[in-house]
Amino acid sequence: MNQHKNKPLGFGVIGVGTAGSWYATIVKEQSDARLLSALRSPGGDTASIEATWGVPCFDESEAFFRQEGLDAVCLATPSGQHFAQAKRALELGKHVLIEKPITLNIAEAKELYALAQANNLRLGVTLQRRADPFFRQIKSVIDSGRLGKPVLLNISMPYFRTQAYYESAAWRGTPELDGGGILMNQGIHIVDLGVWWFGRARQVAAFSGTLARDISVEDTASVSLIFENGALGSISGTTASTPGAAHSLEVCGSEGSFRIEGERIVRWDVQAEKPQATVQKDGGAADPKAISTQNHALIIQDFIAAIQEAREPMINALTASHSLELILAAYQSAQSGQIITL
Repeated sequence: MNQHKNKPLGFGVIGVGTAGSWYATIVKEQSDARLLSALRSPGGDTASIEATWGVPCFDESEAFFRQEGLDAVCLATPSGQHFAQAKRALELGKHVLIEKPITLNIAEAKELYALAQANNLRLGVTLQRRADPFFRQIKSVIDSGRLGKPVLLNISMPYFRTQAYYESAAWRGTPELDGGGILMNQGIHIVDLGVWWFGRARQVAAFSGTLARDISVEDTASVSLIFENGALGSISGTTASTPGAAHSLEVCGSEGSFRIEGERIVRWDVQAEKPQATVQKDGGAADPKAISTQNHALIIQDFIAAIQEAREPMINALTASHSLELILAAYQSAQSGQIITL
C-alpha cells in the first residue's frame, strides 16, 4: 500500500506572492492534504505571512525542506528560481508541483524529470487550462478526427500590463528571473493550449520587440510556425494593448472549425456536440490577480491523487516542456532572424 494513502499529505508553499496565496488557500481546502508551512525570500516579513496563512513561514530553505512531515512542495516563485528550488526538493525526497513555466530551458526540465523518476517522486507543472473540462472536451473533439485534418491555428493575446505592474517586483520583466515577456509569462498558458491540441512545433519564425514598456524582455511578439502534423499556426501577443482584451483561438480543420474568445466559444462549425461552457471566469487580460483558480484546484487535486496512486500527474515535466520549447525557439528566431527547426 502506498505510504501516503492513509494520511493527509504535508504541503509547503515556496513563494508568498499572489500565486503562492492561491496554492496555500487551495491546499487548505483539501481533505487529504494539509498546509504545513511557507518559504519566502531571506529577510522578508515572515510574521505577516504566518498571521495570514496560519502556518509557520521560513526564510531559510534548508530548515524549510528538512522540517518534519513535509511530503510535497508547491513552487510559486519567479521562473528563474524554479530549477534550483525544484532540484533541491527532489534531492531531499519531496514531491514537487511547479507553477508555469517548469524552468527556463529544456535541459533543466529534462534533468528535473530524470531526478524525479530516479527517486520515484511526482513532478507536476501547473498549466491549468489543460485541467478545464471545457478545453479537455475540445481536445477530445480534435483527437477524435471530427475536425478532419488540422490545418490552421491562430492565437491572439491583446493583453495589458502597466509599467507599475512590472515595477511592483524587481524580477518582473527580466530575462534572468521572468525568462521573457508576453510569450513566456503572460502567454504561455494559451500557447500551451495550442501545442496540446495540435502537437509540437517543427519550425518557428518570430519577431519581437519592447515597444511600450521599460523592461528587458519583449512586450510584443509575432510568431509563425509549422506543427509536426503539417498544420500552420500564428501567435501574436502584447502586454501594451490598452485597456486589454480577451485572448482568442481560431482552430481550422478540413472538416470543421471553431473560434474561442476568452473562455467561450463564439463560433462552432464542427459536426460534434458543442462543449459545455467553462466554469472559470478569467479576467487576467488586464489584471493577473483576476485569474480564476478553479483549474488550479483541479491540478492540485490531481497532483495529490498522483502521489497517493504512485502515477504520473496530469501534466509532467516532459509534456510541459513542449510549449516551452516553442517559446524558446521563438526567442531564438527573433534574436537571430532565422527560421528555427526543432
